[in-house]
Amino acid sequence: MTPLTTLKARVDEADEGSRELDALVLKALAPGCIIGFYIEGDTEPTVFHAEPLARQKSELAHYTTSVDAALALIEAKLPDSIWIVQRATARGARASIETLSGFVDRILITDEGRAKTPALALCSALLAALIAKEQA
Repeated sequence: MTPLTTLKARVDEADEGSRELDALVLKALAPGCIIGFYIEGDTEPTVFHAEPLARQKSELAHYTTSVDAALALIEAKLPDSIWIVQRATARGARASIETLSGFVDRILITDEGRAKTPALALCSALLAALIAKEQA
């Protein structure tokens, strides 16, 4: 199993998103970034990430718990893709991402993800699309 397939299996099996999964997703998709946390006073730790040689840090997005953050990640990694997310309360959620393969032939490729929540399903679909791209 590749690191992406291992992470996809973990996302698919998760009962809910977490800061740990957020960090693992970002680390897999941006291998050079630095992830850490800091505490100010009596507050909860703030998880941050920074690009190598960056002079500032940013709060780590909630990719696995926020549909908006998951969609922003999809748009950053697969611009011009088409995404669909569905929620079925009894069975969790399903998401699909459609991308065009090649400039001339315009073949539409669909990758799906299934997970307990919509944000996790979107992350799973993104990982499926990146795994397919990696194997092509």
